[in-house]
Amino acid sequence: KSRGGVAMMVATGRRAAALSAVACGLLLAVAGVWRDAGRSELLTVGGVYLGSFGRLDPGDAAPDFPVGEHDVEWLNTFGSSPQALRGEALSMRQLRREQKVVLLHFWDYTSMRSHLAMPALRRWQERYAPYGVQLIGVHRSRFSFADRLVHVARAVKRSGLRHAIVNDEHGDISAAYGAKAGEPTMFLVGTDGRIASVHEGLDSMSQVEYELCDAAAEQHPDLWCGDEGLRGWK
Repeated sequence: KSRGGVAMMVATGRRAAALSAVACGLLLAVAGVWRDAGRSELLTVGGVYLGSFGRLDPGDAAPDFPVGEHDVEWLNTFGSSPQALRGEALSMRQLRREQKVVLLHFWDYTSMRSHLAMPALRRWQERYAPYGVQLIGVHRSRFSFADRLVHVARAVKRSGLRHAIVNDEHGDISAAYGAKAGEPTMFLVGTDGRIASVHEGLDSMSQVEYELCDAAAEQHPDLWCGDEGLRGWK
């Protein structure tokens, strides 16, 4: 009986180990593929982009845009047109030299929450671009089929966006900043090239507008900022 009990315990242990191995395998299968992408990692499940880890915080230097192997494509910049599509690339280094305040907003045209942010983005471009604020939309879809430039260009046109758009097809920019997938995420970058604030979700839109107006007013002291952003001139 003693030997039988030991044998049963051994068999139970083996079954538990086997079940644990299966569970680990399933977990890895569900978790998808982790790949190194700069200082962060991307998580995809069945071709669906879920997000990245290592989000940047206020005070961190804003990474520049990829060039070389994973060069990114731009829309709504100098040289772009309905025929040519691709425009001239922007760089954080050049924008810093020009003393531009930069608002990076990460979005996905397949996300309803991203579409709900569009009216504010159109308003901000109209209000603050003349006062040294550069809006840049970083498109990174949760779905690989939606990352083709032609689809992004159609979405930009339908949404009426007139500010610069970069297609983050490989996810390098999203990984570098640690942007959350499917959720409007915004990084306000000061003229010193460092992140001034980070905002996620639609609830922070009014705060972003206030900070944009405040940043513009630092360079144009005659601007008058109210609770709802730019109100006019003092």
